[in-house]
Parts: sequence; C-alpha cells; structure tokens
Amino acid sequence: MQSRTSLMAELEQASSAGPRDKAAMLTRVADLFMGLAPRCNDEQIDLFDDVFAHLTGEIEISALAELGRRLADCDKAPPQLMQQLAGDERIAVAGPVLARSVRLTETDLVDIARRASQPHLMAISARGRLTEQVTDVLVDRGDNKVLLSVATNAGAHFSAPGFAGLVRRAERDEELASSVLERADIPPALFGRLLIKATEVVRQRLMARAGLEPSRHARSARARGPRRVRGLGALLAEETGRRPKRASGQFCEAWRHSTGGKEGRHWERFKTSPICLATPTQR
Repeated sequence: MQSRTSLMAELEQASSAGPRDKAAMLTRVADLFMGLAPRCNDEQIDLFDDVFAHLTGEIEISALAELGRRLADCDKAPPQLMQQLAGDERIAVAGPVLARSVRLTETDLVDIARRASQPHLMAISARGRLTEQVTDVLVDRGDNKVLLSVATNAGAHFSAPGFAGLVRRAERDEELASSVLERADIPPALFGRLLIKATEVVRQRLMARAGLEPSRHARSARARGPRRVRGLGALLAEETGRRPKRASGQFCEAWRHSTGGKEGRHWERFKTSPICLATPTQR
C-alpha cells in the first residue's frame, strides 16, 4: 500500500478537481478499500479514513449516498467516515449508515438522535440492536412512526423510564398499543396499565387475532370475579407465543400491580370488556 505521505500528496493535487472527477476518484478508492478491508489493520484503516476525508468535501450528494450504501455493512469501515456520513443532514446519505453500520458507537447514536430529524430517528430505530440509552432518546423525541418502529424491533432494549414513556404514548395510539402489548419484555405493571386503558378497538384487534368472540363466556366472567383475569393467559399465549402458564402468570402479576390492592373496584370496570369476556374460563 502506498505510504501515507505519497498518497496525501496525490490527493492534494486532486483537490482542485471538479465534483465529477472527485466522485470518480471516490469510487475508485472505495473499490480499493472494499477489496482490501478484510486484511487491513487499524493503521491502514486510519489511512483510508484520511483519504476519504479529503475526497468527501464538496462532492455530489449522490456520490456520498452511494458510498454510505456500500460501506454500511462493512465491519471494518473507517470509523470517522461512518460518523461523518451518519451525521449528514441528508437522510439519503445518513440513512443506510444509521440503520446498519456496526462502526457507530452507542455515544455516536445518542448524539445524533438528540439533534436529528424524524427520518434519521426512523433509520436508527431499524438497527438490529438498540441499547437502553438509545431507545430513551427515541422514545423522548420520536414521532408515532418512530415509536411504532422501535416497539416492533425485537432487538430494542428499554430502560424502566423508557418503557414507561413508551406506554404513555401508546395509551393515545391504538396501533402502538397493540405492538407494545405484544412485546415479551414489557414489565407486568405497565402491561396491566396499558391493557386496562386500551381502547375497545385495540381489544377487538387482540381478540380477532386470537379468534375469540366478544359474547362468549360472559355470564361466567361476571360470576367468577377477579379470578377471571387468569383466563387472559390463554389469549396472551396465543398472541405472544409464550407458554400458557407463563403468560397467565404474567397477567396475574400485572393485574396485582395495576389494581394497587383494590381489585374489586378495578374489576367492575374491567370484567365486562370484550377481551375479558372472550377469554376461556380457567377452572
């Protein structure tokens, strides 16, 4: 590989070239890097980082966007270049890197999420793994589309305040509520709170997925009182793929949290809801 000094000298000569010539050179360097990347050590990657820094100034957006798409899945992509592309205000440039690059650190993602646009937040929400620090910002700043994306992302992890914020937002959005209720990691207290506050549309949707009828077992539901909530385990098992016993146990725990020891008053409010009346009785 050329020495850093000689390569930088050539790049200085090319710096006066027009955008089209720079784009062509950027493509050639990207081709070279992708061929050598598996064998590059840290010093060589740093050299490419310097090269890309010289070539990406005052260049056409289409060339930057193509560079981001090519390098987003490379686990040895130059880190400074990835940070530059991910922080670009143009989503065509930043999107692929934000969604896929493993070279972005948690700090990088948090810093970008705190100031970026909603399309940028949407790209971040699609990553294969999201830490609690990142989802805290997404929940705080994201619109409903971003929250729905992160709620359906199995690789997203939430802090206690982050999950509470997600549930608060879900109370006002039927589609988001359905997605949050289906998460396997939702804390029992928040599950109970959201299920009780869910709209009839959400409950009907959950029943439809489970293939249940609203009028079924209505009489026994009213007769059996708070024990009736155990029957929701059957529905939860069908909805989430959990074992029935575990699902039932989760809802019972959620019910205890949500009632605060005042089961009777809350039961009167909840027992006639369609989702409760539709659940088979547990004997």
